[in-house]
Amino acid sequence: MYAHISRRFSSALLTMAILVTACGDDTADPYGSEAGSLQVINASTSAVDVRVDGTVKFTGIAVGSLSPILALPAGQHAVQLTPAGASAGGATVTVSIASDSRRTIAATRAAAGVNAMAFADTGLLVGVGRSKLRVLHLASNAPPLDIWRTQPDFQTPISILFPYAYLSGATVESSSGTWEVRVWPTGAGNWGSAAGALTVPIGSGQLRTVVTLDVAGGGVKLQLLEP
Repeated sequence: MYAHISRRFSSALLTMAILVTACGDDTADPYGSEAGSLQVINASTSAVDVRVDGTVKFTGIAVGSLSPILALPAGQHAVQLTPAGASAGGATVTVSIASDSRRTIAATRAAAGVNAMAFADTGLLVGVGRSKLRVLHLASNAPPLDIWRTQPDFQTPISILFPYAYLSGATVESSSGTWEVRVWPTGAGNWGSAAGALTVPIGSGQLRTVVTLDVAGGGVKLQLLEP
């Protein structure tokens, strides 16, 4: 699901969809109980290809899109991201994937080509009856943005992070229940006239992640990552 801000930010447009954009199908789990998984987010300015341990897994992941979830054996894996069709201008990051867990890698903006950024495996423990929301700004072409939320134990809108700049992020905690996240261009909206909104139910003991991503042709969307 996602919320969308129009290219000119002249009106609010909220559209719900499932984003799965990439070539290749490695979503089956051939590793049984020893499997973990990996997902790549394209937060750069061009389409990207993905190689894992030297093998091409996905090609042409569009800007602002997520790869399918890739099952991998538990252990260390080298993930290389390059501009689509290129053999240079990319970056490689090594991640440790545990059984029955998922790691997320973002292709991020670089002066030439793309960088690779692994989401921190926070290891944050969430207590019984509590929930945590993590937000990350991955919209490389966005104007300055404001991002706010309400949370289960406090329904007055609160700013999540200021300034909300590219590649910045924050994690906030509340009781378990329903959160709401809203985003708008700085100086061009407020809670009551936000350009995009996303409802995020978070159960007891859970952490969920929301990212801002670019929209093809201009604009920004809020994307809730699968747990």
